[in-house]
Amino acid sequence: MNEAMTGGKGSNTLPQFTGNITAKSRANFTHYHLIAASHAYQEALSIENKYNTETPPQKELNLYIAHFSACIMCSVAALESKINEHIVDNETEINSSRNRPLFKIYELREKAKKRDLTLSESLLSATNAFKKFNIIWHIKYGGPYLEDEISRNVKYLIEIRNALIHFTPEWNDAFTNHSNLDNVRNDLQFTESPFFPKDTFFIPHRCLSASCAEWSVGTSKNFLTTISMLCGCIRVY
Repeated sequence: MNEAMTGGKGSNTLPQFTGNITAKSRANFTHYHLIAASHAYQEALSIENKYNTETPPQKELNLYIAHFSACIMCSVAALESKINEHIVDNETEINSSRNRPLFKIYELREKAKKRDLTLSESLLSATNAFKKFNIIWHIKYGGPYLEDEISRNVKYLIEIRNALIHFTPEWNDAFTNHSNLDNVRNDLQFTESPFFPKDTFFIPHRCLSASCAEWSVGTSKNFLTTISMLCGCIRVY
């Protein structure tokens, strides 16, 4: 847990929540995305355990890659879903935040005006989950979220998701578009795929591991707890 979140050093200390709680019934997909991510991780792990370091038949290797990709995408989708829930629940507070001198808020508001949208609607249409969270945190607490291990992991997870979902075909001897992700990987707590040699590129080969999938689910769960604290209640997923 971020030291600042428990009242230690830093500027992420949360004020006491005093808002009213209203019971609602609506379709929220956060939980389903997280279930899908966890299931995909387990499927990828079962293939790793079955073949160990031996390369699986192509059909099972294809499933392994598919399960890993699904896990990464659903882990990020859970975060986006939860943040969007918070935006919908706090439209009034977000749209009345004109006194918050944050460039990104001003930039979003100007774009919203051009498209005849409110700030909350503009936030809902934004695509980066962590940037949306950071803007909402600033609106609520008057400053940006202090970077910590959880936020660094989330930003890296989003980068991996983006690299996979927007992947541009490259020749197998020139996978250089995502070398920056390989450089950061050594600071994270997961192992690489046992099915690809060490001299292959991290994206789109060595990152494909059950360990990375497990890390993505854990990262999503940790950040969902942080988002829930932003909402004024603590829920462990």
